[in-house]
Amino acid sequence: MAITDMEMVLINRLENNSLNAPPGGGDSSNKIITGNILTLGHQGWRRNSDDTNGSDNWKRDNLRKFEDWLYITFPSKKDEIRQFLTREKNARVNGRWQFDNGIYADDMLKIAGAERVDSLDYSDFEGATIIHNLCDPVPEDLKNKFDLVWDAGTLEHVYDFPVAIRSLMEMTKIGGHCFIWQIGNNALGHGFYQFSPELFFSLFRECNGFTGTRIFTEYKNRLYEFKNPREVRRRCEFQCFSRETKDWVLLRVITQKIAKVPQTLNVLQSDYEMAWNNGETAENLSAAKNPKTSALKDKLKQVYHKMPSALRHLVWRVLYTRNVLYTRRKEMENLMIDHGKLL
Repeated sequence: MAITDMEMVLINRLENNSLNAPPGGGDSSNKIITGNILTLGHQGWRRNSDDTNGSDNWKRDNLRKFEDWLYITFPSKKDEIRQFLTREKNARVNGRWQFDNGIYADDMLKIAGAERVDSLDYSDFEGATIIHNLCDPVPEDLKNKFDLVWDAGTLEHVYDFPVAIRSLMEMTKIGGHCFIWQIGNNALGHGFYQFSPELFFSLFRECNGFTGTRIFTEYKNRLYEFKNPREVRRRCEFQCFSRETKDWVLLRVITQKIAKVPQTLNVLQSDYEMAWNNGETAENLSAAKNPKTSALKDKLKQVYHKMPSALRHLVWRVLYTRNVLYTRRKEMENLMIDHGKLL
């Protein structure tokens, strides 16, 4: 994968605590892109709108908005921005992005505040500065070294994920951050794995040396934040935004390291942990069935099964469509916070 414009905007707004404020607003009090940064894999650069379904006019509008945002947000880096955007423009053919074009995100990260950008990979075929197999534990000289460790689509390709994610945690300095962009759904066959928000909420906890974990996803330039299953006391199960196009669901995870990573990580799925500790599960916490409602449903089912087949099919289609729309809306309300447009 690659680092995209949406991650740059998201992190800047997190730094400024201005998710619901105009982009670029607020005082930066908690820098995330700063100091020494490590990317897993030498990450390329591309625009998010190039990977999103939408009209050419919509895509052009988003390209322009991001360029305006760059100049407003980093006014002291106008020359560097101009040079980077020129290189990016030259990498397009007939206005369309070409993959594997040799443009990496290092310079964009430096525009945003990084002093040094290293990259770690299994091979040096893309110019990584550190050669290491993430299926093996990282050496001591890489631990607690980086202010930000950024995975932009590498971990799903690593067979021994538990070893790799522990290395990511250990390479981050105390006070530094991990930023992870990973696949949540609809990319079967892309890599070895797809990931649930529950995994990262359960992994990046204070008992494992991390705090402030937030997980976002984005659809057509609109930002949504997953609720923590431990807080809403239920599983956060989500398939996709559009059941017609089945776009990839991508997770953006941000978390801060506050202590040394323990020798044994405590990672348990929240509803099972509630069951073991308190005798509660998500099912226990749901409201009990209303006996009057259940009796009415049984009577309606009897009427439905006595209908002629053509009428039964028509009723089924109407009820199914209404149920899908209702379920999708309730899914969004129960599982996510809508932060509105990023740009």
